[in-house]
Order: sequence, then C-alpha cells, then structure tokens
Amino acid sequence: MKQDIKYRAWDNVAEKMYYCGEEDVICFEVESGRIKATEASEDNGYEELVHLKYMQYLGKDINENDLYDQDICEDERGNRFLVMWSEYFLAWSYVEYLGDLREYPLHDFKGTYRKVGNKFDNPELLEIEVAE
Repeated sequence: MKQDIKYRAWDNVAEKMYYCGEEDVICFEVESGRIKATEASEDNGYEELVHLKYMQYLGKDINENDLYDQDICEDERGNRFLVMWSEYFLAWSYVEYLGDLREYPLHDFKGTYRKVGNKFDNPELLEIEVAE
C-alpha cells in the first residue's frame, strides 16, 4: 500500500497549525531535499517562514483521522501518549507520560489508537495528574 507524503507546520509566532495544500497564503515546497514554507509579503515577494516546526504525516488512526508527528493519541484504556520520531528505535514511537518519560516502538496505529489532539494546540492533554 502506498503511503502518502504530507506535512504540516506549527507557527509559534501566529500560534497556528498550517497544513500543506490547505493554505491560501502559505506555500509549501521541497527545496534541496528539505521542506520549507513561504508566505506572500507586502512587496509582492515571498518570505521564508524559518521559525516553523515541520511534522510528517504518519497514516490514519482508528477513526481514519490523519496522524502526524507530535500528535497526541489515546489507547482503548484512555492512556494518552505523544507520537514522535525515535532516534533510539529509528522508527515512529510513542512516549508515555507516567510521571516519567517511557519510550516504546509504535508498530500499528489502526485498530487501537485514536487521535485526540496535538502537543501545540492541546498541551493540557499531556499534563500528568499526580495523586496526593
């Protein structure tokens, strides 16, 4: 099965997520082996948005929602975790927040995980509740 190649980018200045192909004023392109985004400027030129954090598309969750790097997912028991690239596993993995960080390989999204947000728009979803 062919995997789609898609990206999104978080703009920490505008505090907004941009999706490749869905923006009117932001243009995504690949140049010299890297993705970059530019925005139309007032002088009819384009300015590169160097402050963006780019995230790659990973596939679909159980509800057929698009999943990207830095998304927050939930398993069937309600446990939340952050999906990210692992240098240790050299694969997509998830980081579980249980008072400390634990990293596990992520083999298959479909059938078990559902997207509930991302760490930029929904950081509160990763907050750890500490019992007193």
